Parts: sequence; structure tokens; C-alpha cells
Amino acid sequence: MGGNKPIFIQPYEIAQQVAVDEQIHSLVKRLNTAGVPVLSIDLYDLCLNVLKSKGIYDKVIETEQSLTKRDFKTRLQGSLSVRDNIMPAIQNMMAETEHRMVFIHGIDKVYQQLSMVPILVNIQSVLNSEPFIFFYPGLYDNYSLNLFGCINEDNEYRAFNLNNYN
Repeated sequence: MGGNKPIFIQPYEIAQQVAVDEQIHSLVKRLNTAGVPVLSIDLYDLCLNVLKSKGIYDKVIETEQSLTKRDFKTRLQGSLSVRDNIMPAIQNMMAETEHRMVFIHGIDKVYQQLSMVPILVNIQSVLNSEPFIFFYPGLYDNYSLNLFGCINEDNEYRAFNLNNYN
């Protein structure tokens, strides 16, 4: 990895989502038992916590049904800004939790509000030496991300594809 930050992406097919969720839970449990504490961050839960901490969760729930998806996403953009709200929340979790690895998952549940690329770009600022592993429902060819195998995201070349490691 020479000088590069330890950021990894584990791509998988969305059809495997239930199995992947179970495997993440099992892996976290096994690693914690083996003395390798893992901070597991579900992006959906993180977003809900951000909205609750800002005191707008109930209002968001009330207005969701009356808005189009586009208007709903627009209203959430400020509250779920990766730089201003998501990264500070991740940083707080890292500071409050003993860990040697960080797993980030749940992009399948928040993809309409968050894109993976800004998270990957901004994660650089909070990294120490612990590896970050992103579980990504889609394709990653070491250069570009393709959510669910059909939604092209911006290019991202800072992360290593775990499928390339034996």
C-alpha cells in the first residue's frame, strides 16, 4: 500500500444484501471476541442519529410523504451534508469507541441521500492508521464505483478493492 491510507471497498451484488448484513454482524462479533475491536457504522442509523441530534427527525418523518423524492432529498441535503454533519458524526463515534478497524455499511439504505464518493474523499481527514472497510452494493474496479451495478458514481481511486487480496 506504500503511503496510501488503509481504505478498502468490499463490493458485492445487491441480491446478496441479507447475507452480507448477517456476515458483517458475524464478522464484527468474531473480531471483537478475538480482541480486535471493530467500530461498525450503519449509514442509515448514522443519518437517523444526525437528524435526531439536530432536532428535526420528527419533522422529516411528518413531511416525507407529502414531498416528491427530489424535494425530500433537497430538504435533507444540508442536514446530511457529508462534510458538515456525517464526517463529524463518524469522528465522534471514533473518538468515543475503542476500535482497531472501522466497517461502514448501509449505503443501500441511504443512497438517495448520500453518495459513497464524498464519504470516501472526506474519510481521509479522520483516518489514523486503522483500516476502513466499506461494504458496497455494486461494482468497484479500483477506479470507478457503480452502485447496484447500474448507477455510475464519480471515480474513486483512493481505495483498494478487497476482492484483489487473497
